[in-house]
Amino acid sequence: MLKKLVILNPIIFAIYSVLFLYAHNINETPIDLVYRPLIYSILATILLTIIIVLVTQNKAKRLF
Repeated sequence: MLKKLVILNPIIFAIYSVLFLYAHNINETPIDLVYRPLIYSILATILLTIIIVLVTQNKAKRLF
């Protein structure tokens, strides 16, 4: 359970950053302009999280 939450944290932070900027510019920006940056930030976060997990895994443990 805890491991799933650790994987979920970077995605929540990526969503929060985009929504935070939108919330401060809510009167100037239509909601349609939020979807693309939101998707890009989530995809980039997932990709970077996978890369970091693969690089930091114990290589001796992976051999067996």
